Amino acid sequence: MTTQFIHDLQVEIEGVGPPLLFIHGLGGTSNTITPQVSALAARYQVIRPDLPGAGRTGMLGSPSLREIAARMLTLLAELKHSKVGLIGHSMGTVVCQYLAEEGRDLVSRMVLLGRR
Repeated sequence: MTTQFIHDLQVEIEGVGPPLLFIHGLGGTSNTITPQVSALAARYQVIRPDLPGAGRTGMLGSPSLREIAARMLTLLAELKHSKVGLIGHSMGTVVCQYLAEEGRDLVSRMVLLGRR
């Protein structure tokens, strides 16, 4: 696993294979998916950023959910990914939907996890 700052975001990357971007919910961090990472990292490159104001990433202003999605597009461009799967939890599901809207050609699949 590597941990690095990319465009002011703390990001953990683990595994080899097609990339999966995990976007946590409000009050969560990149650690939310930790129990699943070892299974996923056997087949995928799991990318887990701490969103602005969460975990090890500073607040970085007062971004909207659309602005967070734009930050994720910048992150993926920096990592040079042309296709990525998305996993969103809670508030992260909304970010994933905005990201898919803005980066249609970038998203290969999407899993949205939350409660009703």
